[in-house]
Amino acid sequence: MELPIENTLSFLSMVLRKDSQNITTSVHVKPTNIGVLLHYDSHVDNRYQKSLIYTMLDRAFKPSSNWSLFHEECIRLKTLFLQLAYPEHLIHSMISNFITCKQTPAPPRKSTPDLQSV
Repeated sequence: MELPIENTLSFLSMVLRKDSQNITTSVHVKPTNIGVLLHYDSHVDNRYQKSLIYTMLDRAFKPSSNWSLFHEECIRLKTLFLQLAYPEHLIHSMISNFITCKQTPAPPRKSTPDLQSV
């Protein structure tokens, strides 16, 4: 059993923080994390590099209970990817596209015709 330290508890790759009456959640990064990910100069297709950035952004977005916590994690990820030689313009465009995608409401799904009524 783990007990909270200074109103903070790490649980399932998340950090839960209690302040006054609110609980906020964000990504938990272990102190032993040294940022070993796919280097940009690796001999892999560009799709894998872009997918890694998108996956890490999604991993940051889902547990973040507000935009400021997500923004903090984006800054950490940007620093990490710059250390891995990713071009800054690629990182910025991926982050911008991700945020735009999350802020834009999804279009309504088209209903499929009922085959039995045809």
